[in-house]
Amino acid sequence: MFPVLFRLPVPAWDGPPFGGWSPIPVYSYGVGLAASLVFAWLWMRRWARREGRPETQVGLAFVTSALAGLVVARLVYVSVNPDEVRGVRDVFAFSRGGLALYGAWWGGWLGAWWQLRRAEVSVWRFGDAAAPVVALGLAITRVGCYLYGSDFGRVLPDGAPDWLARLGTFPRWSGAVLPPGGAGSPAWLEHVRSHGLPAASPASFPVHPTQLYEVALGLGLVAMALRVRPRFAGERLLVVAFCDAAARFALETLRDDPDRGAVWLSLSPRWGLTLGAMVLAVAWVAGPSASLPRSLRRPSWILATVIPVAVLVALGNLPATETTWLASTSQLLGLATAVAVAIAHRRRTEAPESEPEPESEPESESESESESESETETETHVADPFSASQGKGAKKRRKRKKRSKKKP
Repeated sequence: MFPVLFRLPVPAWDGPPFGGWSPIPVYSYGVGLAASLVFAWLWMRRWARREGRPETQVGLAFVTSALAGLVVARLVYVSVNPDEVRGVRDVFAFSRGGLALYGAWWGGWLGAWWQLRRAEVSVWRFGDAAAPVVALGLAITRVGCYLYGSDFGRVLPDGAPDWLARLGTFPRWSGAVLPPGGAGSPAWLEHVRSHGLPAASPASFPVHPTQLYEVALGLGLVAMALRVRPRFAGERLLVVAFCDAAARFALETLRDDPDRGAVWLSLSPRWGLTLGAMVLAVAWVAGPSASLPRSLRRPSWILATVIPVAVLVALGNLPATETTWLASTSQLLGLATAVAVAIAHRRRTEAPESEPEPESEPESESESESESESETETETHVADPFSASQGKGAKKRRKRKKRSKKKP
């Protein structure tokens, strides 16, 4: 693993003038996060130029969204890990890491909405354009998490494939890698503290490499986002957000890092996970399933109904003594996100005309003018007593137009 990709030499300001250099570590997670933000910036600028949007407003919206996402992600992480905060400065100590993904989701959305609410750019269309690059950012940052060794999964069962065990084994590095007191990868430290791993062991127990699972999830969401052709503004964003929430609810059952935060609920794990699957199924049927072709909607409803039953049956051999469910913060936020997405998707599906394309407004006005002119021409043409046959055709056309207007 490579928690520190390289060290950047800077002048040692605390010593005498020109007294030497003090190397600053550049962490793999920070590089991944910075790379995803730079790529997103270039993507959104390209989208603004291609669509004829004001680049200044789109750029400000991106910066505001990124900053708000980082701040809210940090606040959510601190709220679920209060023991890491000793003062106000620790709340915004971004150099120590610690960001919650759903905080970035919600913070970025609120930041973009606040910046674009007075502009002529729809926040929904902004979200549709940003959906592929947000999913790609998830994949890139999870690569950084893997290199750092954070966000690891549960210990692999006996008989797991050797290649998976190799990917999920995190080493014990020396304290010089992450001073002060940074000896050992996060997985190694947790296994020594809670799983009985000997302190002299050179590596952790083999665990699920959940970081790589989420890399695959991010790439899959990128492909999905590029394939979706929105019928209304916001459809691509909502579909990607729902699929991410559903997949994350499942992946969280494999994670084991203590920093993700958890809540004890008075439910057995079997019924807790089953109820969560039921919430996701109902949300899918009520909202995002409408984005599928008609031939696939009913099969997706059947599959959504079968999944909770399969979860209930698969977890039937859990010990009956477990009467509480340790639900992670990401699972609860994922369920809330799925419900919110379903509501928004249903509302926008029922009223897609509430937000027309900005470019089509002048065309619609010209079209309405041409239609009104054609109607007046038709009326004058019908009034002509010397063209009875043409007048009958015009009456038929007017009747057909009235019937088409009456249809919803």
